[in-house]
Amino acid sequence: ASPEDQQKAMASAIQLNPDGIATSGIPISTIQTQLDEAEQKGIWVNTSASTDAPTGAMFDTSIAGPEQLSEWGKMVAAQAIVQSEGTAKIQLFNLPVFPILLEFDKGFKGAVSDWCPGCELEENAQQATDIGTNTPGAVVSALQAAPDTDWVVFDLAELGIGVQSALEGAQLADVNIGGLSALPENYEALKA
Repeated sequence: ASPEDQQKAMASAIQLNPDGIATSGIPISTIQTQLDEAEQKGIWVNTSASTDAPTGAMFDTSIAGPEQLSEWGKMVAAQAIVQSEGTAKIQLFNLPVFPILLEFDKGFKGAVSDWCPGCELEENAQQATDIGTNTPGAVVSALQAAPDTDWVVFDLAELGIGVQSALEGAQLADVNIGGLSALPENYEALKA
């Protein structure tokens, strides 16, 4: 949730003396000390979502690099634009603490700007500690302030934790929810 938490988690993983450690979205600068220690111990570290070039112990599978995240942002934007017939009113909730997620945000915002002159977009930056705590209330507040909102988009699925219940409690359940990745709760909400 925070750089300090990421550093502690990496240090704990290194103490287990594995052959490798898999990460996602953590900037190299945040865990440089731990990467140096991993390299000294011969532990490889893999990232599947980074804006950094691989270095030292860090390898990148490029599964979800900047270009892919941008494309996913464009795909989600296209869905909102098409489904709303070019009139989407969007609240984008994002986690600027993860540089890789900014690539999704750029792709999403750029596509909305380029492809949908009739759409409106507001950004709502969140902290990792807001997940499941403050974010549900922030979504409700954003929708109450802009009642014509028909799309809520998250640049990370975890931001949606607790949001569906909060929306139902505020009688605001008539909104499309989308974004990057999904959790079991998201699939259940889709089924419902």
